[in-house]
Amino acid sequence: MASLPSYEEAVSGGHWLDLVAPYVAIKDYPKLCRVSRRFYDQFAPRLWSDPLQTVRLLGLHPNDDLRWFTYFVTGHAKSVRESTRRLIVALDFRAFATDAPASLAGTNGHGFSETLRLIGVAFPAVRCILLGGNTGYDPSDLGRLLRPGDFPGDGSVSMPLILDIGRCGMPLPNDFFHPSYWRQLVYLDMSGVPGSLKGIIKTGTFDQGALPNLRILKLRGRELDEASLIPIAEYARLRLWSLDLSQNKLADSCVRRLFYPCFGTDDLTAPRGCHEVEGKLAVVQVVPRVEVPPMWRGWFSYIVESLPSAAFSHPDRYLADSPVYDEGGQTLSRLAGNEPLRSDRVIDAKNMLAGGPGQPAPDWHDIQDADICKLPPSLTHVHLSDNPEFTVEGVESMFRFSRGHIRHFDCASPAIATGGQVPFSLTGIVGRSHIFRPVFASNLQSLRIHHSLVTHIPTLHDPDKSVLVALKYAETVLRKRAEMAYPQAVVPDLNPRLQSLTLTCLPRVSTGPLIDKLIRFLVCAADQENALRAQQSAVPVSRRGPTMLRGLRHIRLEFEPYPPQDEDRDGAFESLDAQALLDSSTEGEQGFSFFGEERPATAANAKDSRREVRASEEGSGNSCGDAGGSGPNGGPNSSPGTAVADQRKVAQSDRLPHYPLPGAVDSDSEFVREVLALEHDSGSISQKTPNTTIKVFVWVGSGRRSSNRAVNAYMANLSRESLRTHIRPATPDQVKAGVPVEACVYNAAWDAILWLTDETLDAQEQEEGDETPPLPTSGSSEPVQGRQEPKGPSSRRQGHHSQGMRDVVNAIRQFRAGTRASHHHRARGMSPMSRTGQGQNQQQEHQQQQKRRPAPRHWTGTLEVLLAS
Repeated sequence: MASLPSYEEAVSGGHWLDLVAPYVAIKDYPKLCRVSRRFYDQFAPRLWSDPLQTVRLLGLHPNDDLRWFTYFVTGHAKSVRESTRRLIVALDFRAFATDAPASLAGTNGHGFSETLRLIGVAFPAVRCILLGGNTGYDPSDLGRLLRPGDFPGDGSVSMPLILDIGRCGMPLPNDFFHPSYWRQLVYLDMSGVPGSLKGIIKTGTFDQGALPNLRILKLRGRELDEASLIPIAEYARLRLWSLDLSQNKLADSCVRRLFYPCFGTDDLTAPRGCHEVEGKLAVVQVVPRVEVPPMWRGWFSYIVESLPSAAFSHPDRYLADSPVYDEGGQTLSRLAGNEPLRSDRVIDAKNMLAGGPGQPAPDWHDIQDADICKLPPSLTHVHLSDNPEFTVEGVESMFRFSRGHIRHFDCASPAIATGGQVPFSLTGIVGRSHIFRPVFASNLQSLRIHHSLVTHIPTLHDPDKSVLVALKYAETVLRKRAEMAYPQAVVPDLNPRLQSLTLTCLPRVSTGPLIDKLIRFLVCAADQENALRAQQSAVPVSRRGPTMLRGLRHIRLEFEPYPPQDEDRDGAFESLDAQALLDSSTEGEQGFSFFGEERPATAANAKDSRREVRASEEGSGNSCGDAGGSGPNGGPNSSPGTAVADQRKVAQSDRLPHYPLPGAVDSDSEFVREVLALEHDSGSISQKTPNTTIKVFVWVGSGRRSSNRAVNAYMANLSRESLRTHIRPATPDQVKAGVPVEACVYNAAWDAILWLTDETLDAQEQEEGDETPPLPTSGSSEPVQGRQEPKGPSSRRQGHHSQGMRDVVNAIRQFRAGTRASHHHRARGMSPMSRTGQGQNQQQEHQQQQKRRPAPRHWTGTLEVLLAS
């Protein structure tokens, strides 16, 4: 027995066998089936429900998989009763016959592909057919020998609910899904199948009701672009709740045209009395007072903060929403926040619809009312990883257009658009933390995203530079620029409703900043856990007491492979450090640079004003940060004051050469007018509607440099007309960096702060150096003596260590081991020093150090580390 039953199970009544059966070993099922009729009724469904998995647990060797299966289908199935064959509800081939060729014939001459024709006949009640990853068979053999009349469309008899034929090796026939045998499908995975989807689409698979009950669709690696996705998006609208489009050719434009109609019509981001806790959304004022079309309100929304919401510190932030009483039952509200995660993985769908190993299958008529099978009000699970043209703009657009309906979002490596203006490419998601807050992502429970969301370190790709040099440049120069432009740190309390976070594309080695960022995040997760526990203990136990959120309970770190050790390109790597990388970009020096011999236009435009920078830094503050509003003399909600008057006294020659910008309200204004044409929601994906023209004021700054480096870089970037795009209200990050509240900015120009260089900005970075504070923990970022090294070539690890690079996984493991040990010692009321036999003086010194620098608390959630080979 694995574990004892609960008290409720023990006193619930019923036969004692119902209580004992889940704890009986599977190897004992065949014997128990021969005891009596009651025993047979209890254990036969558990034994036969998934025969491929059961026979493996009973000891079948993998080399005999295909031979056993062909005999099981063509021989043994003929000798058993039909009532017994109806007990088989799942055929899971994913871990079956993986080491043998699928064309291998059995003892009676039948091949694997040929036996697939008999599945529907031999096992008429099968619900799950999982062939994902198996090749060498013709998928058209599935269901070939079936008679249409045996499977009526009303769902009165059992039919397949899950079909996984991903990477099957042969294309699907165009009319594959037209037989009534597939009409009840709930889960369909045809990822990586060779051939185009055009034929299946043209035959009306997605628009003529061939799959009316489909709820989860996975189409990874099918070369889909925006045009080919239109019929699938039309089909998915208010029908699917999970759509996986990873590894395709989708771009940002598909969000507005295709995904927006798939989200529910109810706006879950509407204020519900949570302004003080979470902030609230407001739409920017346009000129003239023309109402923004409904589909664009999320795009032009900004967060109105309260003091606690801006700091994520409101005492009620861990309280779940109270029930909403709607007399008509027509209004959809956001989740309470403490619901369990709804998974769209095939293993979870299989367990729900067919039962897990050793479990009886649910009744056929009961599962049709299961949550996974119900018609959803919106698309809630979206997978968009590995679409090379899908950028961070698309990620932000997804959440701004989704009205808060997204529950799980997966985009592992969004691109950072550079427009080909630099000789390298970037992936990551910096400056977009606000879209994952409850005001935008009201129902977000699970997130899989690039690690730069937490670390501020994007991934740099340059074919002319080694991987190690690119890693170090990203950890130093790009990280500092990202922290300057987007100074708000991401902590778990940014969204306490988030329960699972996966950080992808993590490099295996680091010079230190990446390790520090990850450890700080784990410390913040422990702080959230302790705050939740303290609030729960402060609330009296009562049936009517408030319900608490779960908080972040699962963190997964997905690491890239070890970088190659290339002596030809990395021979001089030891001489490169953070200061050298920053010094190399200053004027008059020939050093390391990703920008070649030609300086970007921003530096040239700023050259004339470099002499005035030092004088302005001595006595001027951030005058741009207090600018307001729009109007003939300023911006929205502007009011005359001494600051504006003082700015007008500055000579026009002090401004950057490209000021005033085209469309400026007047020669001294910090705002320009922009005319935008916005589409209406037509209610159909393929139908176009007339546009609404609106005018907005965009903040561009005074054109005069100050001590605010982020604003200086933004104003310099505005010299490029191609960067005066992506107009949106200022985010909390940009407001903290110096942009006026409620003002719109050219987001493309602001994002370019990360990857465009400016001479004055580089000089300031060189003077300031690396100001990252050390991690307040002992032993977390120092080399560990005698630690266990990860698997891999030892020479490669030694080369990384000799160049100042440390293994990130080992550092995380060491930190976790230290916090776990201190957690156990504190729980027992003893000091770790007392176990080692140290003297009293050392113990006192240790206690004094702990008072000055409190040790981070241990996070008891699930930390999962995935290492790439």
